[in-house]
Formats: sequence, C-alpha cells, structure tokens
Amino acid sequence: DAGLGDLPFSTPTTPHGIWTSGHSDVRVVAQGNVEVNGSRIAAFDGGNVFVESLGGNVDAGNGGSAEIMVNTVAVNPSTHAASTCVQYMVGSGILATTFFNSDPGEVVGNITVLTPRGDIIASAGGIAQEPLNGNASLAPTVTLTAGTRNANGSVVYPGNIDASGSGVIGINEDI
Repeated sequence: DAGLGDLPFSTPTTPHGIWTSGHSDVRVVAQGNVEVNGSRIAAFDGGNVFVESLGGNVDAGNGGSAEIMVNTVAVNPSTHAASTCVQYMVGSGILATTFFNSDPGEVVGNITVLTPRGDIIASAGGIAQEPLNGNASLAPTVTLTAGTRNANGSVVYPGNIDASGSGVIGINEDI
C-alpha cells in the first residue's frame, strides 16, 4: 500500500508513496495486491517504473490532484559541486515523468506493470508517461500485462486491464 496522498499531521505538499527524483529506476514487486491509493509510484526526472503483483492486482489509485514538492539534488559535472532545489509536480498513480526544466535530452522512462494472476486497474490515479521537458522521443514505452497464457495461447490465469477514470497515457503502449 503506497499510502494516502495526504497523511494526517503532515505537510500537504510532501509527496508520499514510492518515488525517485534523480535519474533512477523504481521497482516494486509484491506477492499480493499493490494499492497506490491517493499517492504515487513514480520516477520523476527520468528513470523507469516497474510494478508487479505476483499473485494479485495492481490498482493505480483514486487520484490526488494536490501539488507536491519534490526535492532534487544536482551535481555540476565540471565542479562536482552539489546543489538542491525543489520541483513542483501534480499527479498521482503510476508515473514516469521529467521535470519542466530538465535537460531537453532527458528521455522519460518506460513503465511496465505486470499481474500474471490478477488485474490492472488504472482508476482515477492513472498510469502516465509525461515528458514535461519537451523531449519528443518516440522510444519510451508503457507495457501492461494482466493474466497469463501458456505457450499455445490458452488462458492459464485470466486478467483484465481497466483503463477507466484517468486511464493510460503513454508514448508507445503495449496493452
């Protein structure tokens, strides 16, 4: 359970969930259900997102529209000096994004969601790939696989993908 978008007694702009803000991948593997709720599983500023429920469902949550503050650290390649800043983002669900002021060469990450014995529910939280820095690469993918088929194509475990609500937004989608 990635948690609520706004936890009691916390600052509403503090992001909750499982996320990274520094060109890193996020990998979540669970035996049972993965519930995002009003939070997020995200790779901000590049990085791939991989979410798998081995024996249950993946639910992208009920959505959260509040603006969050994401802390970032940058290292100058010439001086090796580190600096910090805050990026403001909106969104919940399962996300791969870049920041608005990211290097234009930074490509948004891939998203993979697997439920070999369950369903994928995009819900109001949604599953989205957003290159906010304007990078127009056509290479990134969103891959959603629910259920399992054997080698001859027969269904071993049925699975459904529900893209109602916010749905699925991606550059190349394989659903």
